[in-house]
Amino acid sequence: MQLESIKIIATNTIIQKIKDEFKLQGHSLSGAFEQSLRVIVEKTPEGFSLIGRGNHYGGILNSGVEAQKIPYSGKTGRGGTSLYIEALRKFVEARGMASGKEALSIAFAIAAKQKKEGLPTNASKRFSKTNKRTQFVQEGMKKSLPDFKAQLSNLMKKEIVDSLKKGTK
Repeated sequence: MQLESIKIIATNTIIQKIKDEFKLQGHSLSGAFEQSLRVIVEKTPEGFSLIGRGNHYGGILNSGVEAQKIPYSGKTGRGGTSLYIEALRKFVEARGMASGKEALSIAFAIAAKQKKEGLPTNASKRFSKTNKRTQFVQEGMKKSLPDFKAQLSNLMKKEIVDSLKKGTK
């Protein structure tokens, strides 16, 4: 079976459903995560394996983060820059919620809430059309399986027919 054909089928079914679920859960912002998603098909002794790849933060959004693992203490620092707070500030600005000092204040408020509840926060479900904020990869894969299997089956049938045609010539 041609690995490139399998890659196309997997991209059009599995990857697309993961992107769809990511958006339904309200995570989409710049489109960078969706654009980073790709599938690698490797030949194995049993047939083939599919490996999904994407920007690293997708794994964090997919799994969530327990409150005690949120990198924010709530204590005032020495005036340095926290990468976590800076990322939240950029998120606030990218969402168009605020800019400048107001965005920074909102970033600190988000960090404090995440430190109490973890990521995602309970209130963030309001941005989701599915009432879920994690497991978009698993949900997308589950939703894509019937179509993926059907397309893979059609590919296999076509290859068998083509092989039989070549054998009768």
